[in-house]
Amino acid sequence: MINRQSYVEKLEAVQEDVLRMGTLMEEAVEKAIRALVDQDVELAREVIRDDDLIDDMEHEIEEHCMKIIATEQPVARDLRILFTAMKITTDLERMSDNAVNIAKIARKIGKEKHIKPLIDIPRMAQLAVSMVRDAVDAYVKLDVEKAFE
Repeated sequence: MINRQSYVEKLEAVQEDVLRMGTLMEEAVEKAIRALVDQDVELAREVIRDDDLIDDMEHEIEEHCMKIIATEQPVARDLRILFTAMKITTDLERMSDNAVNIAKIARKIGKEKHIKPLIDIPRMAQLAVSMVRDAVDAYVKLDVEKAFE
């Protein structure tokens, strides 16, 4: 029974790590957009600097999943949880890289006046972050209906 409890805790730890990585990615996108809109070069540098943490999390989660697969031999639902975690982390890392690209643009623009007010870009970023938050939440809660939404 102790072995089963340990196994369940390992699966839950993977899901919690994915949730943490998702939160870090959300923060990166929000900061990058704020740096662009507010022309905050220091905030842009922070986004670029902090990207390594998200990159490291991707590798750690993948390694954790592979170790569970190799040592616990999960099947069915549990295997899908682990494979999905690996797929999600790849996408979260890619989104974080996009936040870095936005931050680099913000840094390059600096204090140069925008051609027009940035209204649609922050709105699109907010929608994207909300969609990712809902998707990660659906994964963590194993909520199939929410995932389809």
